[in-house]
Amino acid sequence: CQGLKNGVVVDVGATAMAIRAAVDNAEVMARTQIDSVFVNVSCGDIRSHTVSVGVNVGGHRIGDADLSRVLRDAVAAASTTDRQIIHSIPTGYTVDGHSGSRDPRGMFASELGVNLHIVTASRGPVRNLVAAVHSASLGVDGLIATAYASGMGVLSETEMDLGATLIDMGSGTTSIGVFYENCMLYTATIPRGGAHVTSDLAYGLRTSLAEAERIKVRHGSAELIGNDGRKQVEYRQDGDDPNDPPYQIDASALPGFIGPRVEETLEAVYDTLKAAGL
Repeated sequence: CQGLKNGVVVDVGATAMAIRAAVDNAEVMARTQIDSVFVNVSCGDIRSHTVSVGVNVGGHRIGDADLSRVLRDAVAAASTTDRQIIHSIPTGYTVDGHSGSRDPRGMFASELGVNLHIVTASRGPVRNLVAAVHSASLGVDGLIATAYASGMGVLSETEMDLGATLIDMGSGTTSIGVFYENCMLYTATIPRGGAHVTSDLAYGLRTSLAEAERIKVRHGSAELIGNDGRKQVEYRQDGDDPNDPPYQIDASALPGFIGPRVEETLEAVYDTLKAAGL
């Protein structure tokens, strides 16, 4: 996709074409028609925080209406004009000051409280992303933080319950999701990804991005493993005459280009988690 940079739409038309091409391929493989989609969000400076709100329930039995009211009040407390709420996830309820309840319905209480994990993004980048999806003739069923969608796809119920940190390295961004007791407690996005590794290779080898991507996928690694370093990797530099013999490089040299960028990205992940107390 030529319409995205670090997860942000910079060309609505080009992004729409890429979405349409991907959906067309999916329709062929799945033998079905796709009219609307859920959209992963990595753009808009994804932020994550917890809001705690309590409401008076007058000593009666807690019901669905009480849960709806406390959740509505928590969302209202977290809403701002410049940021769009992507997720509002209850991570636990308090009943008369006692925490730890996952579902307080049916309990008697004077006060019901909730801890709500709020995930937000800047409105402008999200609106541009939605506009690109609509330009691809698709409806939007909902927005999902990338790390949340990845966690739903790859983590088991046990992993989500006992606790797991998921790192999803995409092309332009790396998403982080922290899960515990079957809830996502934290998420963040770092504006670095696999495309930055490709760019480093292209610059170091003086080759095209397409050739660098091919080398990375077929032969690349962040660390030298086994005897792979003895292999000779052939490639062409940017602007070479097709009739000239290709250049060669030892596979053992590739981690020198790839490793530092991967290490830098993972250090940024570590710093982000440490700053969040996780």
